[in-house]
Amino acid sequence: MAGQRWVRLDVDYFQNPKIRAVSRDARTLHLASILHAGRYLTDGQIADRSLTDVSQMADITSRWALRRARELEVGGLWIRNGAGWHLHDFESMNPQAMKEIVERDRAAWRARQTRWRDRHKGDVTA
Repeated sequence: MAGQRWVRLDVDYFQNPKIRAVSRDARTLHLASILHAGRYLTDGQIADRSLTDVSQMADITSRWALRRARELEVGGLWIRNGAGWHLHDFESMNPQAMKEIVERDRAAWRARQTRWRDRHKGDVTA
């Protein structure tokens, strides 16, 4: 439970009209942003300061990153807010990647491990 994280991606991702309306680089940036949000538990937020990292994941030069971000905004895939962008529908598609849920699950896992260890203290196996 505390290990590997994942994000959900619709199998019809490339058939989505919003995805089809943007360039290949914008699609790649969008995919990278979903992975970034899942990895760093940003709750679907891409901060202005994170755009460089996300664009590097997508192999998009910093020269084009802001242009592709604006393309995603116009396409309705990213929603501009005061600190950067919010990924459209991230929380409904990826509730398992929301920080509060991950932290709750981690705490429950730690508690289970502690209970198990407490029950098995002093057990010696050959």
